[in-house]
Amino acid sequence: MQRSRLPRNSRSAILFLLAGIISVGATLGGGWLYLRPEPAPPKKAEPPPKPVPVVLAAANDLDIGRLITASDVVWAPVQNGTVLSTHMLKGKTEEAKVIGSVVRRAVFKGRPLSWSAIVRPGEHGFLAAALKPDHRAVTIPVDGATSEAALIYPGDHVDVILTAELLDPATRETSTVTATILEYVRVVAVNRQVESSANSADGGLLSRGSRNAANTVTLELQPADAERLILAKTKGTIALAMRSLTDFRRREDRTPTAFESLLPQRKPPEPELPAGPLATTAVPVPAMTLAPGAAPPAFASSPSVPVPLEPPEIKVKVFRGDKQEEVTVTR
Repeated sequence: MQRSRLPRNSRSAILFLLAGIISVGATLGGGWLYLRPEPAPPKKAEPPPKPVPVVLAAANDLDIGRLITASDVVWAPVQNGTVLSTHMLKGKTEEAKVIGSVVRRAVFKGRPLSWSAIVRPGEHGFLAAALKPDHRAVTIPVDGATSEAALIYPGDHVDVILTAELLDPATRETSTVTATILEYVRVVAVNRQVESSANSADGGLLSRGSRNAANTVTLELQPADAERLILAKTKGTIALAMRSLTDFRRREDRTPTAFESLLPQRKPPEPELPAGPLATTAVPVPAMTLAPGAAPPAFASSPSVPVPLEPPEIKVKVFRGDKQEEVTVTR
């Protein structure tokens, strides 16, 4: 059985129809691609905000000469974002290195601190910045006992005691006198260790007991007291006496202590009485009648008992080690 074939004209028509359909589809597809709206560009990711720099700022108004404590500083962001090379950035600055410093230039509350505005312990000018207004720093040598004991530290308060030889203008003799010439004086430095109230690892204070012997002590004095101390150094020996933390009073009477007052005072000998028993029996005295205008009779006075006189001078031998010295004490 033979299959029927389409006439040639029918096949041409089908091919023509298929070609038309394809051309129409291509035209519509090309027009859609050409006329379609362009897709919106992808949104770019916004860059993360720049971190605001945080610096060490003043928590209070800091005047010149103030010793910085932990309550005087705070970490704060920079308001305008401008950071100078002298600012103390967080992460690059240790707060402990700032505590215990002294303000060299006044800083208002909230303003960033700078290295040029402070002086740290050990740096040049720290002692001058730590002094109170209208005060002077005077350095004096200390005696061997104070040096070896090393009990005086910066921040302590002491009395200054002078021991000197004074000449008596009347007798032309010298006597040793000791007197307190200054009271409640603040120690600002021992050797080259300067006072810092920040008692921390980086605060500038050495632990007690780890310091070498003290050879010099620097005291904070008013100008008049500084002159007295410098004059006293040329006249005798200076010693320091530690003051109690609770003792702020100054004595009204600072009478010098003379060497003679250290010697025992001799009691005057009692008068010698006549030997033998003393009569204690009362003797009756007859009554006398005086005529008007007559004078009373005179009675013989009892003989006075002589009192031995004390020697005007006492000689005392003083031993200092292997040396012997004879001192004459005048009564």
